[in-house]
Amino acid sequence: MNRSSCSLIALGLVLFACGSSSDSSTTGHSGGASRCDQSCRDNEVGYAIDNTMWLLWNENLAGVPSGSQDKTAACPLGGTVHVTGTTCVASNGINTLHLVLDLQNCGSSSTYFSLAFTGQLSWDGSFGGTSGNAVTFQSSSLQVSGTVKRYDQPSVNETCAVSLTDTYDKNSTSQIDWLAGEICGRPVLQ
Repeated sequence: MNRSSCSLIALGLVLFACGSSSDSSTTGHSGGASRCDQSCRDNEVGYAIDNTMWLLWNENLAGVPSGSQDKTAACPLGGTVHVTGTTCVASNGINTLHLVLDLQNCGSSSTYFSLAFTGQLSWDGSFGGTSGNAVTFQSSSLQVSGTVKRYDQPSVNETCAVSLTDTYDKNSTSQIDWLAGEICGRPVLQ
């Protein structure tokens, strides 16, 4: 092997090892350092809202008789939630809900986030039975604060409008784009 061939191989290895410095997508790479950019943070906050609301449902409303709901409960990691509205379970197992959750520093955590939510969030739609979810989460002003546990673990502290639709279907073999919408006017997609 001649000297110029070795130089080209060495240059190729350096370029391969360094990667592209312009990539700042949700894969987290930017100049060789992993980070969670704005899109990554928004997607994780969207997931956190969805995850936290389902956790609150399971801990406080699942199995409760249909009808008017008015309940105040503790959140998993501090704070409170006051839930008002209506729920119904049909004979086919489909749950319908029209709820308003008044969140006061309602803390929740998972592998990917440790966040607290403050503000009113409406939750409407249906789920269960043999069909997938068809629910929306909306708020004109939801405060989100805490940390996204991805890559460089960025902090989040903002108050803005939230509009998300959860169409998760446990029977689907492909769980793509099951959560979509906007946070602060920026797109969210899971």
